[in-house]
Amino acid sequence: EVVASHPSHGSVRRYREIKDRFFVLKPLRVIHAEENTQQFERSLGLFDLIAIAVGGTIGTGVFVMCGRVGGEIAGPGGMFSWILAGIGCSMSGLAYAELSAIIPSSGSCYSFTYVTIGELPAIIIAWCVSLEYGIVAAAVARDWGDKVSLYLDGWNLPQGNFTIFEFAEFNVFSFSILLATVVIVLNGTDVSKITVNIFCATKLILVC
Repeated sequence: EVVASHPSHGSVRRYREIKDRFFVLKPLRVIHAEENTQQFERSLGLFDLIAIAVGGTIGTGVFVMCGRVGGEIAGPGGMFSWILAGIGCSMSGLAYAELSAIIPSSGSCYSFTYVTIGELPAIIIAWCVSLEYGIVAAAVARDWGDKVSLYLDGWNLPQGNFTIFEFAEFNVFSFSILLATVVIVLNGTDVSKITVNIFCATKLILVC
């Protein structure tokens, strides 16, 4: 006698197939094996890591917040938002510190997600991070390009009006900043960390 299977059994089987295919976890032993076979030269010290973190935190918006927004719009209430943001950043930093201690692998959130949730979520998060970096870099470069044009115009140089380099969809100064950033990154970690340290120290001096 043949017993017909319940339709729910097929659904469960398909669910398990999808889970096994797209949500496969990367074992920790594989992570440890990869890290033991890959030897990278350590070129970043404690000061360099702090400069990267502080430099990434103090961005273009900080100067606007400290000036026009903090003085004319938010007032003293702006300090509370900074405190809340600091608490959130501290929690995120502690979470990353714990994950990096448990999963000692390069790749940041991609590696952490691959080990804890699965391959498909890790790929999605990796694309989201790449998109985030691209959008942030374009936005900061555009803002810097606009500021360079305004500063050069304020100096009343004999070359004339520098806003002619600004177009609706393209800014020559912004493109130059992005190109210079790419050249610095391509020159390796040593050149990059020196540049980050200089910019971080300059921004701290301006803010303080």
